[in-house]
Amino acid sequence: SISIDASNGNLIYMNKNEYNGSSEYAVPTLSIEEAQTVAENLIKKINPKEFKSCVLSNNKWFSNRGNSSSYNFNYVRTMNGASYANNNIYVNVDGTSGKVTSYNCNWNSELSVPKTEIYLPAATAKNILKNDMNIVLKYKLFQNKYEYQNAQNKKNVKLVYEPSFKNGYVIDAKTGKFIDFTNP
Repeated sequence: SISIDASNGNLIYMNKNEYNGSSEYAVPTLSIEEAQTVAENLIKKINPKEFKSCVLSNNKWFSNRGNSSSYNFNYVRTMNGASYANNNIYVNVDGTSGKVTSYNCNWNSELSVPKTEIYLPAATAKNILKNDMNIVLKYKLFQNKYEYQNAQNKKNVKLVYEPSFKNGYVIDAKTGKFIDFTNP
């Protein structure tokens, strides 16, 4: 399936899933670096202007399930040195064939953002968050490579300390006050 912006002809979304009916496990022939090159070459061809203001987010990942292996890359828009995750370009590359199987450009060209000239230093924001933080002891379920249990079907549960914030976890970079998402 494909979606094109009628006002400018830009590609918004493309999904080309090819189901491989084989019961064989898919073994990737591309490294993550090679798949990233495939993704970036396509973005540079389709959305070169947008790509120049993107950075690859840390949540690139590899998925290998049965007869499918793929690499996923998420490029996030940055403006004035700050990232804006709501504008991004996502690309999925098949690790076996090297073909792009999914492409999504979520972009607002008319976006107006506040200037970054007047904002709190990061150290001040860190202190505000630190003073509001509690530490909570809890059990959390983690993945073992691809699954939530190991070969013996045991869940991977760990005892962890997790931060908890009384007033929220986002502060206004200009005022230093916590932002309440239920009443912004």
